[in-house]
Amino acid sequence: MARAKKATTPGPVQSSTIRDFFSGKASLAKHTKKTPPVVKRPKSEVIVIESSDDESTEVKPPPPRKRRKLSTSSDDIEIVDYRRIDISEPGTSRGAVRETSLALSRTKLSTSTTSLPALSNLNMFGKPNHLLGGTSPPTNSSSDGSLGTVCPTNLPSEANSHFVDIDLSNEPEDEWATGDDELAHLILEDGDPTLQVADDFPEEIDAFEPDDVSVSGPQLLRSCDGKTAPSSNAFSVLMSSNKDREAWKEAAEAEDPTFRATKSNGGRRKAPFYKILQGMPIAVDAFRYGKIPGVTAYFLTHAHSDHYTNLSSSWSNGPIYCSEGTANLIIHMLSVDRKWVHPLPMDTLTTIPNTGGVCVTLIEANHCPGSCLFFFEGQQTVNAGDSAYDSPHVGSKRPYRYLHCGDFRASPQHVLHPAVKGKHIDHVYLDTTYLDPKYTFPPQPLVISACAELARRLSGGQLCQGSTRPVTSWMQPSPAKEKGKNSEDSTLFVVGTYSIGKERIVKAIANALKTKVYCDKRKTAILMCQDDPALHALLTSNPLEARVHLVPLGVVSSDKLKGYVERFKKSFPKAVGFRPTGWTYTQPAGTDMSPSIDTIISRSQSRSFTYSDLRPVRNSTAALQVYPVPYSEHSSFFELTCFAMSFEWGRMIATVNVGSETSRAKMAKWVQKWEAERRKKGKGALVVPYRKVDYW
Repeated sequence: MARAKKATTPGPVQSSTIRDFFSGKASLAKHTKKTPPVVKRPKSEVIVIESSDDESTEVKPPPPRKRRKLSTSSDDIEIVDYRRIDISEPGTSRGAVRETSLALSRTKLSTSTTSLPALSNLNMFGKPNHLLGGTSPPTNSSSDGSLGTVCPTNLPSEANSHFVDIDLSNEPEDEWATGDDELAHLILEDGDPTLQVADDFPEEIDAFEPDDVSVSGPQLLRSCDGKTAPSSNAFSVLMSSNKDREAWKEAAEAEDPTFRATKSNGGRRKAPFYKILQGMPIAVDAFRYGKIPGVTAYFLTHAHSDHYTNLSSSWSNGPIYCSEGTANLIIHMLSVDRKWVHPLPMDTLTTIPNTGGVCVTLIEANHCPGSCLFFFEGQQTVNAGDSAYDSPHVGSKRPYRYLHCGDFRASPQHVLHPAVKGKHIDHVYLDTTYLDPKYTFPPQPLVISACAELARRLSGGQLCQGSTRPVTSWMQPSPAKEKGKNSEDSTLFVVGTYSIGKERIVKAIANALKTKVYCDKRKTAILMCQDDPALHALLTSNPLEARVHLVPLGVVSSDKLKGYVERFKKSFPKAVGFRPTGWTYTQPAGTDMSPSIDTIISRSQSRSFTYSDLRPVRNSTAALQVYPVPYSEHSSFFELTCFAMSFEWGRMIATVNVGSETSRAKMAKWVQKWEAERRKKGKGALVVPYRKVDYW
């Protein structure tokens, strides 16, 4: 369990490579915004994209600065194109993708009256077919654009369950958190009292000290083509450095944890520049800042509380765009008014109204149910937000491409996606939770398979020595068990999690044991918001019918687990706890913490992971064993490296662990290494070779 340290004042969340972000003719002084012109597109043109605590103080935002209303050619969402991903069988370093072009759709959909069309049969990152499957239209859409019946109402019926003579009054329902357990651990480790951002690296990062790290901030980085940024002479570099300092000073004030809204500061927390897409009226995961000047579209990557802070039933600052899964969750958990929530289809190029013609494609993030990457494409038309630093490119006719990763577990399928494959992306907003060579944990599918096999062996099931089964086989429903108890039914398996995420490992264990899954009413309601019939079929409201119980992560990570399993001792004399989170994994002693790119890739791909690699904690007993599991829903250091080496990009903007200049400089060193290696390989380099299409 993490040991809380003395709290330190966290710095702002920031980009690791923004020094050239403000280079060129960016203006400081007077903050005059430009109205985005309508981007007119020829009728025959089809754009193909190329590349926890909420603040309790509610203060009415000040009157917005005088500006003209953003215009667009239509108030409708336009579905520009749709492609079904048909990825070839892995085993080739090129990672060929066959694109099956579907009938072009130019159906215009009113954001206030009609739901978006469904997708079907999408290939989804090695997960079972129903887990995080394609979006489907909300049922019972009403004329005001509401989602109608969002979550299924067919919860497991208590009336149909057997009588349970067990005191469940102390169920840990109030301990289900809606944040990110891995991020929460990193924050606790570093003493940050908030869940909004991870303001510093965990203390283990001190083990890695790259040579020549400058605490003054990241150096001016080059684009992947080896050319420096425009006007990158000595004077412009100096000016960029000054603007960098001023920009982060501005951001520090915006992210000050002691901030309190008053009349003198305008009554609201100002949004730092990195929350707003450069030159576009779009904010991503920026709900804590209220109504942001010039922003006409608010995007949410997923339903973890550190990304939706301050989003509530009183939200009225503008339309919210997200996946359907996330839409279901925020309406269910936060009671957000449905008229503001606009779910978008996955893998579909969609024009967003009132943004000057910006299009977006949602790509599965491989993080938690409903999570997605946003791939934006459009011209820079306006300087939105609170920052005094304007983009010098507003008014330029060339399109810009931004990939916002939110939180994600990088895989080959991300760079093989038709919207990204072979294209250059200007800005990548990267999930850098584990951008540290210490965190090179095993591929998620291997960990899932290992847990399923370990559970089966611990329960007394017979498997041939050395035999293995692919993770997909564990994901498929097993034949129903015959009635009656035997020795294999005497072990209870308890899996710890937060409110959203880690469903895949739960399903794998349950199917391996041919058993049901039990969790409390609150968790069940959240699970029922997901479009996952296979998971729903496993749920039961009777804890004695299930050998797999789902509990808050804090229960498995503390002495509470003993008290929990004690209540079921008559039926389950033995218990096994699984604590799945990425920070349980550590590199072997003597591992080089500053390896070359080639070493990072070859070393990680030479390693396997099986049930024998899972070891119980020291204080485990014959009656109760607890297994830390290196199961993460964030990208490992190795996966981030493979991801960055597999496509062309201009700038990487870190979004996590950026609270100090030292940590920013450490991450910038790795970004520089990625860039240098990409330049060696030249343009058109192949995707990093992968073992399976869903992991490197």
